Amino acid sequence: MTAASFADADIQEVIDKLTTEETISLISGVGLWSTAAVPRLGIPSIKVTDGTESSPSSSIPTL
Repeated sequence: MTAASFADADIQEVIDKLTTEETISLISGVGLWSTAAVPRLGIPSIKVTDGTESSPSSSIPTL
């Protein structure tokens, strides 16, 4: 599964396939502003922000 097709995935099926370690990695994150990826299941890393005032990356537009 590619990261682009992950949006069309059966989420419950993907969740059921996660190992305990993969589940923990999804809630702990990677670095300051990204979630962990799970390449085995096609789960991409996602860049996040803590609010609407600013973003850690200039590539993420603010409103």
